[in-house]
Amino acid sequence: MEEYNLHKSLEASKTVSKKLLEKKLSGDIALITYDKNIVYKSESILLTCSQILAYLAEEKALKNNRILLLLNSSGDDKTLFEMLNQLMKIFEKEGRKSSVIVFGEPSQPQYMNQSYTSIKIDLDWLGVNPGFLTEIIRETSIKKTDFDLKKLCHNKTLTSLDELSSILIKNLGPPSFIEDLSLKVEKGKSVVKMDEAGAIAAGVESFIIASSPTLLLLKGIKYISGLYNIFKHRHDENNRKFLEKWAREVSEGYSKVKLAKYFETGASNSIIKMLEENNITILLNLTVNTIYELFYPTLLYNIMNLIELKELKLDYVFFDNLSYFAKTEFFTQFFHEKLINKTKKFNLIVSLSTKDQVNAENLEDIIKYFSARTVIYFDISSDFLNILMGDHPLSEMAQILQSFAEMKKLKDEQILTFVYFNSSLTPSWQIIKIPLKLTHKFKLLMRK
Repeated sequence: MEEYNLHKSLEASKTVSKKLLEKKLSGDIALITYDKNIVYKSESILLTCSQILAYLAEEKALKNNRILLLLNSSGDDKTLFEMLNQLMKIFEKEGRKSSVIVFGEPSQPQYMNQSYTSIKIDLDWLGVNPGFLTEIIRETSIKKTDFDLKKLCHNKTLTSLDELSSILIKNLGPPSFIEDLSLKVEKGKSVVKMDEAGAIAAGVESFIIASSPTLLLLKGIKYISGLYNIFKHRHDENNRKFLEKWAREVSEGYSKVKLAKYFETGASNSIIKMLEENNITILLNLTVNTIYELFYPTLLYNIMNLIELKELKLDYVFFDNLSYFAKTEFFTQFFHEKLINKTKKFNLIVSLSTKDQVNAENLEDIIKYFSARTVIYFDISSDFLNILMGDHPLSEMAQILQSFAEMKKLKDEQILTFVYFNSSLTPSWQIIKIPLKLTHKFKLLMRK
């Protein structure tokens, strides 16, 4: 893993956020990058959208706005933890109430040393609203799922961890030989890269063995017709190991004991209390690239429903790396119903990465929404060039494209370049350049 200057990276992100705030940002906004949420990368600096969103949220919170900041963590991000420590100290000094809450099972020492509060999905709420989770299970499973929502509500099935565990294991585990005949693999809807599909169809090999079988389903593997080969030749040694690993992973991972870390009766009360008491609530999602990531959209539905039901004050929602979740139809539904619906009272500021997206159609839909409002283009995949160009005159687009061409050259000079687009302005776009060299004052601070 490459090492970057932590303090220099955070200083750079502050510089960028201050420059953006000079634009008096309002409404729904997207920060768009090419790959892995990276805005700028040099030998000493790694600047990400996570950092910029956090410092934007800080400034808004200090102006007495009510903030919900949604971040993702791999659990081993020193820059993230240093940034959060800085923010907490600033909020305490300025008399602003703040809280960092985590969703998921901490596995790194950084979490053990922090007084972070855990957040869980309310089982009582889930019993009344089973559709939010069952739709994700239905979309993820390669089996034929059959959920009677009225029956689930009447029996309050999902309020029992035993019942919930049984449903998850039954629907997300490997199919039996009989169930092979009813697999829901949809031909012509491949949403996984061709090299991955080839590895699966060829007999699994290292790609499967090195991966989480359940997590592969969450990546969209159910749409690959090559998956049939695994079940057709289930007695092949590699395939047999894969199926055994899959069954074991689901049985252990979705056991009652494990689910107790993600679900709890009456959890809504603590969620409401945190949102009511804090100027800024920072939610760290630890489920990315784990078999539990299907629970995260359900948690967000739980939170948003409470905000609507209790009419809780919320001025801004900052959502980091939203494109990662756009791979599922369920999350796209959540985006439209809860994040951008006409009755919402908060501004939405998100970050998107555009390289190698699992579901380009969903992401295109999301980018189109923001392109009609405000976008900060740090870079973008050429797959979405048609959205960037829109109906602008070719003469204008030539200038914009030239600015993208300058990005790599200016990077060597420690100058960050991005395109600021605002549909309400004339002209609607500006090219902005930010020198990222350290100030003399900050250099002295670094030496101490």
